[in-house]
Amino acid sequence: MVVVVLDTREYEVIVTTLLDESEYPTEDFKYIYRLRWDEETFYGIFKTWLNLENFSGKTADCPPPAK
Repeated sequence: MVVVVLDTREYEVIVTTLLDESEYPTEDFKYIYRLRWDEETFYGIFKTWLNLENFSGKTADCPPPAK
């Protein structure tokens, strides 16, 4: 786990498999996390727009597979 301090002075704990401190300095995770957060936020908005929370491939309305 990597702990970074946000601009709001809150602590953010990030779980990662990138354990080599010399190759992946802790300080870099704040920047990397921020880039990823923009992507995660986009996917959240996109999923809401598509109403994917209510999507299911196992409903009775699905047509049977082609023979």
